[in-house]
Amino acid sequence: MKKLLVLALLFSFLSSAAKAEDRQLIVVLDLNKGPGIAEDFIVPLSLELSKHLIKTGKYSVLDRKYVNSIMKNNGWSAPGCLSPECLSRLGKATGAKKIVNGDIKKEGEFYFLTANLIDPATGKIEATKSIKHWAHEITLFKEMQVIADNLTGNTGITGRITFSDNPISDYTSDKPVIEFFNLSARKKIINAALYDDNNAEITLKNTPYGKYQVSVKIRSAKPNALMIPGNYFDEFSFDENNLNPLITLKKVIHLTKPEDTNRPLENFEDVCHNQRVFKNPVYFNWEPIGKNLGNIHYEYQIIRLNCSRLYQNIAQEGRTDQTALTLNLIPNLKNEFYLLKIYAKEDNGKMIGTVGVPGSSGRFWTSYQFRVTE
Repeated sequence: MKKLLVLALLFSFLSSAAKAEDRQLIVVLDLNKGPGIAEDFIVPLSLELSKHLIKTGKYSVLDRKYVNSIMKNNGWSAPGCLSPECLSRLGKATGAKKIVNGDIKKEGEFYFLTANLIDPATGKIEATKSIKHWAHEITLFKEMQVIADNLTGNTGITGRITFSDNPISDYTSDKPVIEFFNLSARKKIINAALYDDNNAEITLKNTPYGKYQVSVKIRSAKPNALMIPGNYFDEFSFDENNLNPLITLKKVIHLTKPEDTNRPLENFEDVCHNQRVFKNPVYFNWEPIGKNLGNIHYEYQIIRLNCSRLYQNIAQEGRTDQTALTLNLIPNLKNEFYLLKIYAKEDNGKMIGTVGVPGSSGRFWTSYQFRVTE
């Protein structure tokens, strides 16, 4: 047992060492201070940039004090070390493969910041990023991730589309319809994401800092309406702290009784005046969520509401391994109706499906609405 533990620790150490060797050594110089910038703001901002460069996984940043001591001993200074000759000497003295420098200034209410990634051996600027920022100084810290990602080519969102913990491409060859919405800029991004059907990965390049919402729909079922049973969907929000979102799709459950939801239902939206009225007992049937999905069960809720939807309570709820329900419900008052919600869940509690009812107006509902009479 001790030998196994030692081997495990050794493997972990070697793996970490290998990952560290994959990173290039770089120097991040303090930003050159321009007009309108406080002296004590430069170092924290430069350190924030260093932090995000490390987080890209591509670089190891030399300690600032170590770099400053080398520069001091050689009579160099960050503001003055701009020539190819000085950068070359600094690279040789520190062993750095890349050097990052830049400058920041304020004009009126706007901050202007530029950062460069330089090869000290050639003096060539390999990448540069400039931003114009209107806000308080503190919010500039959030822009450092954008700077780091742009300098290292890490710009973009890379996510994966799954169903039941597996790539969605294992279940359907149909292409997803993917829409991103930049919540910060209030801008919709359509047909810009790339989809790799080999591993169900999506990539959206050149994404600016901000909060996002992504919507994914796969129209696998026929007819090809949006929420016809058999289709997949998901929608959720994320921000710049999660640029590798895992998009877990749900499948629309096909209700077959008391109505077939494989088509838009006429007048479904006007539940208090439509003709979906049943007597007890009320029978519900639906098709299984799919094959080869392990142990699946269905959880259901019957919710009683008034027509203004201001009052509601759970009339019945439960769990079943079957795809049928027989319910005896208290008859509705004139201004009341019921909602049936059904969720397909795995043993770990993860929801992978829900009832979806397409209405004739183009809306879809994640519940079936009906009334019960004497």
